[in-house]
Amino acid sequence: MKNSFIEFELNNEETVNLTLTFRKLNILKSVNNELYQKFNKIFYGRSEDVMDMITLIYVAYWCANFEKDDIYKEQDFIELVPFDMVEIERAFNGLTKPKKK
Repeated sequence: MKNSFIEFELNNEETVNLTLTFRKLNILKSVNNELYQKFNKIFYGRSEDVMDMITLIYVAYWCANFEKDDIYKEQDFIELVPFDMVEIERAFNGLTKPKKK
């Protein structure tokens, strides 16, 4: 299966890419191990609430965009996530249970 991107629209009408790759997760682990550990817990089914889903979406945003100069910090990103559970679940499921092409 090839690496793929999911588009996610923020409250400011900006559409951002989301992706998860082992290489980028390994980089995240080295630069922000706390966030990586939160991701790992969530990814393996130990999610506690909706905010965990948003954390996983943020990690996927980070992985897709970390090489850019102007990416959102986690708290800023959370403020831009629309209160739309259908879209949050679509993105979360697309990242954690991708369909094979």
